[in-house]
Amino acid sequence: MTIVQIYLTNAGTASAPVRIPLSLYGRYKISIIGLWFSSTYANQQFVQFRSRQLLLDFAGSYSSIGQGIDQSLRHPTFLVSGTQATSGGNTQVDIGNKTLDLYADFNGQFEVYLVDMVDQVPARMTACILCMDVAPVDTTFGSDAQRAVQDLAHTFTQEPQRF
Repeated sequence: MTIVQIYLTNAGTASAPVRIPLSLYGRYKISIIGLWFSSTYANQQFVQFRSRQLLLDFAGSYSSIGQGIDQSLRHPTFLVSGTQATSGGNTQVDIGNKTLDLYADFNGQFEVYLVDMVDQVPARMTACILCMDVAPVDTTFGSDAQRAVQDLAHTFTQEPQRF
């Protein structure tokens, strides 16, 4: 189990996503175990994390909401309460008591941009912390196919290698 925390101070855009260097190369199982989102925006936001590393296996409905733009829920999406008492008065995000598990290929960096699905604008935020548990996935075939599960000694002694 390796914990990775991503700290974002801006939402980025489709043409200029936030890029964060990570020492992760190859295929990993990702479990989103925590999310903290801070905003001074008064209303609720429906924040979608658009990242090639954070993709759900299957897309949700292809129908559209809001302004008629394809809003398939292929990316993890969270409801963020606003700062007004009528909107919940809290900017904390609760991901529930179950982790969100995904599989991703890393090439040394994490790219993401956050979109408010309701208004179709970059998410209004002051800071965001995404906590993930990452574990390498063994993609070899043959007699050593389960090496990552059977022998965990390499987990603590081996540095991530480029493929």
